[in-house]
Amino acid sequence: MEEHDLTGVLVHALNNSQEGFKTFKTMFNDCANAFETGDDAKGLKIIRDLIQPLQDFCYFCADMISTHSHIMPAEKLKVLEEQCETLQNLMGELLKEMEDGNFVEVGDILKYDMGDLTSQMAKSFPELADSIEKSTAASE
Repeated sequence: MEEHDLTGVLVHALNNSQEGFKTFKTMFNDCANAFETGDDAKGLKIIRDLIQPLQDFCYFCADMISTHSHIMPAEKLKVLEEQCETLQNLMGELLKEMEDGNFVEVGDILKYDMGDLTSQMAKSFPELADSIEKSTAASE
């Protein structure tokens, strides 16, 4: 796939990411609520359903940086890099707390830390898409 086509796909993905962020937030809250109310079985089922999509999202963010950093404005790239680093750190914390059986903490990480982060990313992704489109249009 040519870089121009890949960039178009990326812009489309960024512009259409809002539903995915809403789904993540709903699952974060449902999982946290299950753990808070002692329904560990339900919380564990939700977390199992969340882990792979969250890992895939981490990979997507890393790929986006490695393939398109050269056309991202510096300030947008810096924000994205910080968000991706935070996401990776939170994933590590999440897995550690799961291994330790601290399910209420798992819920708190999801509901508050991941919830806040995905809200920030939901705001920045369309802005990033717009910047990439402008950068690509200017170079043509």
